[in-house]
Amino acid sequence: MSKSNVTNSYDHLPDDISNVIQAMTVVVMILSLFTTPLAAYFSAKNDRLSWPIRLLACAENVNKFIQASCYILAELCILRLQYEWIPVRCTRRVTFSFNDIRWYIEQYGLSDIALYCQCLVSLRLTQNSILLRKISIVKARFQRSAMRLE
Repeated sequence: MSKSNVTNSYDHLPDDISNVIQAMTVVVMILSLFTTPLAAYFSAKNDRLSWPIRLLACAENVNKFIQASCYILAELCILRLQYEWIPVRCTRRVTFSFNDIRWYIEQYGLSDIALYCQCLVSLRLTQNSILLRKISIVKARFQRSAMRLE
């Protein structure tokens, strides 16, 4: 193998990596179209969670669903231009419309809103666990002092 063949194979490496990452992102977004509505439904219906936690978890998953659906619509039209086997046919106007919607969604920051919702849920659950730990410590001290009085 000559040196020019080796360098030529590495010339396409960034494009190959980019295509793999793009394909993996599309697969993850397609899978999230199925999981996020279920997660939103079950988090809203879970009676063991407090109302703010249910609302935040549901809002997080609804935001992720909207972002994934807009991403998939725009990406399918773009991928159709590259690959002939994709069964979706988009006109240029539709492709530009989906890309504009995707741009507005990204500018609006739905992924950031979903991250803030997840952060608030985590902080709330951490606060509840710390509070429960303090209550159990106080309860144990109270029981010890009650046993001493007997």
